[in-house]
Amino acid sequence: LPILEGGLDGEAQAGSKFTVKVTLKNTNGKKAVQNMVVTASCETPGLTLLNESNTTYIERIGKGKTTEITLRYRADADTPEGKYDIRLAMSYDNEKAETLTSEGIFSIHVRQPLTVEMTMPEVPAQVHAGDTLPLSFQFMNLGRSMVYNVRCELEGEGLAPSTVAFVGNMEAGTAQTADMNVFIDTLMREELYGDTTGTVTLRYEDAVGKEYTQTFDFQTKIGKPVIQSAAVDQKEVKTAGQWWISVASAGGLLLIAAAVLLSKRRYHEMV
Repeated sequence: LPILEGGLDGEAQAGSKFTVKVTLKNTNGKKAVQNMVVTASCETPGLTLLNESNTTYIERIGKGKTTEITLRYRADADTPEGKYDIRLAMSYDNEKAETLTSEGIFSIHVRQPLTVEMTMPEVPAQVHAGDTLPLSFQFMNLGRSMVYNVRCELEGEGLAPSTVAFVGNMEAGTAQTADMNVFIDTLMREELYGDTTGTVTLRYEDAVGKEYTQTFDFQTKIGKPVIQSAAVDQKEVKTAGQWWISVASAGGLLLIAAAVLLSKRRYHEMV
């Protein structure tokens, strides 16, 4: 009896077309089969056969020989991710013109395409060595299936991130944010300050652990450290000094007036 083996010519993704190549083998080493009709069927509504007919005619398969048929399908965009069976019913004649039947099933795995977007925060045109730059990233799962281990990494000369911006697993149609602090260092060259380029890499995985990446580049300029002066503003010091002089002067005048009044009072008592 013939046996069959089916395999995808590429990956089956929801919302796209794919091709299945099926190999039929006559396992009988002594007799050929002929007038074979192969009928393909699939019970999944989201899978549509694109061949002109669901039947394929094969005139003859010699003893121990193989032949191949090609089936073209389209998976609807809303087809859930998973394994689906394609059934092949075979009818053929042996050398005695006796009609025989056989049946085979093989599975294909339809995957939902992953669509993850990341909003890149704005990086200032100039930063200063010794400062810490806070960055906030927003992630959106715009696909129809779960994505796993969503995170982004940053690297660049003179840029030292404190950690990876990690959000973990994301359900379809959800959004999350993650923060990252980047310490601004000096450049690893003769000129310690100047232009530098950084790269943010977005990473995420599908249900079977396959990793996907996207990269985002940015530019900035590292300037010299900004030193905050501890000296007190001389104008404030001068103003404060004038205020105390005014208070002292007013106090002196009050003392002089009090002395004059006291001397007059004693004069009148003596008279």
